[in-house]
Amino acid sequence: MMKKIVFCVQQLFELGGTEQVSIDLANRLAESGHEVEVVSMSETKSRPPVYAFSEKIKLSSLEIPFSVLRFENHAPALLKRFRIFSFIGYFFRFCHHSFWKRGIYRKRLYEKIKDGGTMVCTSLDSYRYAPKKGKVINEFHFDLPAFKNFFFRMAMLGARKPDCWVFLSKATLDEVQAHYPKLNGKSTYIYNPIRFPSELHKEPCGNNIAFLGRYMPQKNPFLALETARVLKEEGFAFHLNMHGNGNLRQEMDRYVEKNELSDVVSVHEASKDAKGVLLSSDLLLLTSEYEGWPLIIGEANALSRPVVSSEFGPTVHEMIESGENGTIVPGKEPKAFAAAIRAYLEDPNGLADAKEKAYQRSLLFSGESILHKWEEIL
Repeated sequence: MMKKIVFCVQQLFELGGTEQVSIDLANRLAESGHEVEVVSMSETKSRPPVYAFSEKIKLSSLEIPFSVLRFENHAPALLKRFRIFSFIGYFFRFCHHSFWKRGIYRKRLYEKIKDGGTMVCTSLDSYRYAPKKGKVINEFHFDLPAFKNFFFRMAMLGARKPDCWVFLSKATLDEVQAHYPKLNGKSTYIYNPIRFPSELHKEPCGNNIAFLGRYMPQKNPFLALETARVLKEEGFAFHLNMHGNGNLRQEMDRYVEKNELSDVVSVHEASKDAKGVLLSSDLLLLTSEYEGWPLIIGEANALSRPVVSSEFGPTVHEMIESGENGTIVPGKEPKAFAAAIRAYLEDPNGLADAKEKAYQRSLLFSGESILHKWEEIL
């Protein structure tokens, strides 16, 4: 049975994991016969989308200034630079769109689902702007601490309660329901679908290491850089290729220069070819402070790449069986990450075996089964 589905995402002009997951799911639903629209919360007139869309998907935008949607980043940056008048002007602009015009945005979104459609909200912004009427599903892309966070709870005041919360792992669902019993029966979990079909690739790639993620505190890219510094000091031959965008980029470039890492580290803009980046690497390095269900682990495994990951929460244990398809490193000690990387790259036979196990693990997260679970709740 065909259904009308509207995905509400924060933005379309900058590569991001949350948006990529949502758009991939939207593409799958559209190709399976559903009527699908993707709405960008932020402006799209000056910056075109960077994602690949099915020809069957309709695109639209609320044209809200992007800085308004990133209050948690933009406001502290202005205050840090003591730009008080700029902050005051920005704060009034934020209130204008977030409170005074919210009713207008809500009505525009309701018009899209009023005839029996379902809206899937994928970020805090879309939760707050969700229409008061109609069926709404909130997909939460992070973990329990983020769900309990004081600022998140305050931001949710005035937001409508969704018909269903969708979490990205069973571990997160169990934790949330234990803390918020009222969500029992009103929440579920569905894994993220992997974009790439699983492929077995066991050939060595010259000790290349990939980092793909935003250059923001959540992703902790400096832990990756510090790990590279340790590996270089130990005289180990490798190259770390980092791909992303974010407000830490300039500081990262200074770190590379100061520590003379330019021969072993390359800091790039976000890549539109994540598959190519992973296939040219022997493993993926993930240093996040917290995650919900990081798609990149599944994608790396689908391309036979093991993952050296921080222990960012209980969901990592659902995705990585340490010593099989990757290694989970407790704590934030760069030497521990360096040791985990060397354990793979110094043992060619062990690395080839880990690549095969990563491939086998990826088969558990097929897109077909995940699509079916979404169709059941839409």
